[in-house]
Amino acid sequence: MGNQLGKTDDNEIRLAWLAGLLDGEGSISIVENPERRRTKEGQSYAPSFSPRISISNTNVPTLRRVEEIFGANEIAFYVRWREPGKRCGFATPTKLLWTIWVTGVKRSKRLLDILLPYLVTKEPQAAVLYGFDKTVLGRPRICKHGDVGKYVKSDRTVKLMISSLNRNPQRLYAEHAKHDDIV
Repeated sequence: MGNQLGKTDDNEIRLAWLAGLLDGEGSISIVENPERRRTKEGQSYAPSFSPRISISNTNVPTLRRVEEIFGANEIAFYVRWREPGKRCGFATPTKLLWTIWVTGVKRSKRLLDILLPYLVTKEPQAAVLYGFDKTVLGRPRICKHGDVGKYVKSDRTVKLMISSLNRNPQRLYAEHAKHDDIV
C-alpha cells in the first residue's frame, strides 16, 4: 500500500494526519504576556493572553508536510530551529529540533476550525482554546493598532484550565496500573 498520505490530494486525510501529529507531538496553550502601560495615574499592569499551538520534531520531511498542509489551508505559522545540545524547555535535543507555532487568536481559531473534528488526545484543550478564541474575537477592539479584545479575569482562568489539562496523564495511567496489580 505504501505511503497513502503522499499519494492523495484528499485534504481530509491530511488534516486527520496533522491532528494525529498534534495529539502526539504537539502542545496547546495560552501564553501570558505581561505588559506595562502608561496611564494618567502612572504605570499599570495589563497582561495579554496569546493562544499558542505548536508541534516539535526532529524529522525535516514531517516539518515540510506540516508546512504544506498549513499553506494549503492558509494558516500562518512560525518555524524555530534549535541546535543539538542547546537547552529548550525541559529537554536538551541531541538532534536539530524544529518547532512550528501558530500563535494569536485569529490564527489559532482558524487552525482549530479545521482540526478540532480530528483531535483525540488534545481535544479537551483545543475545545477550551476554541471557546476562548471565539470569546476574545467577540470583544470590542481597544486600540487603533488592531489589538483584539480587552483583558478580563476569566482569561487567566482559561489559561490555568488549559495548563491543568496539559499535565502529564501518563502518571495517572501508571498509578491505575499499580492499583490494578494489587487487586
